[in-house]
Amino acid sequence: MKHKIIEDRIQCAKKFRKKYDFKIPIVADSMDNLFRDCYSAWPFRAFIVKDKKIEYISDIRNSEYDILDIYRFFDGKLSI
Repeated sequence: MKHKIIEDRIQCAKKFRKKYDFKIPIVADSMDNLFRDCYSAWPFRAFIVKDKKIEYISDIRNSEYDILDIYRFFDGKLSI
């Protein structure tokens, strides 16, 4: 189902959070996909946001990203 209005996206995120007992914040892009286009977020990319500032953006290599890079970031061994 393609979302037609922002409320559809928000409702989908809420359902996802409830179904999977997801504990971390979820944000929805605008209907014009401004975030996706500005940060090349599609098809997938991990972002770590703190105090409304992007602290980390995963690097995609061979159509994937290394989850260990995220652990390294939190351990202070990887910086942006």
